[in-house]
Amino acid sequence: MYCKFMYNAKKLTKNRRVVVKLENKEGQMCINYTFVVTNMIIRLESVITFYCNRCTMENLIKEGKNSFAFNKLI
Repeated sequence: MYCKFMYNAKKLTKNRRVVVKLENKEGQMCINYTFVVTNMIIRLESVITFYCNRCTMENLIKEGKNSFAFNKLI
């Protein structure tokens, strides 16, 4: 299930869109929540997919730097 709401922290000058994804996987009692604070105005599913893909790519880059020294020249 996806939902959204607007949020304005005291330090922010504008409202931010918060997109929430609720997942209840089969066989689990707990619900998994994913929160994304964004200013993107696209479909809720697309926002979650975009940020999940971005997170995966950043983790791959971090793994390459830390494990394989991709950031060092030979």
